Amino acid sequence: MTEMLYGETASAPRTFHRFRAQVLEIAVRLEYGMDECISAAYGQNASTAQELRGEILGAVSVRQRISILRRIMEDRELSDSYPFVVPVLQKLFDLRNVMAHSIGDGYDDAARSISLTSVRRGREERKTFTLVYLHWLQEQAEQVVRELGELFWLIAPDNEQWHEG
Repeated sequence: MTEMLYGETASAPRTFHRFRAQVLEIAVRLEYGMDECISAAYGQNASTAQELRGEILGAVSVRQRISILRRIMEDRELSDSYPFVVPVLQKLFDLRNVMAHSIGDGYDDAARSISLTSVRRGREERKTFTLVYLHWLQEQAEQVVRELGELFWLIAPDNEQWHEG
């Protein structure tokens, strides 16, 4: 996204596909970090946490996992220290969902924006995102990836038995 924002304008299809790949990549990293935190909170030990992540969390929607993570952070009084984790997760996964159900409808060089068109329940819907917003969201999402790593160590029990289990 940075190259789109700061100069290298490509054709609309290439721009959209590059942008889509970057969003999908960061979404996977965020989902992994979120699952690590949730499984650390509910696993009896590292082994059961791994099993929880692999066997159960995949069946839970991302929206529900964000809600679970929010509750864990509130219960452990971590929300004030990491105030942007949940809002950024919501925004990034909303964008990912729009992209998953849309086609690139153009890159407006003058407005520096990308338009996406989707059809939902028989109605065509067009959404436009400025590259400034997308760049901001990418930077925030990268920060949240790091913060989820920090949260894991604050959430996971610090005793040897948990890590050896």
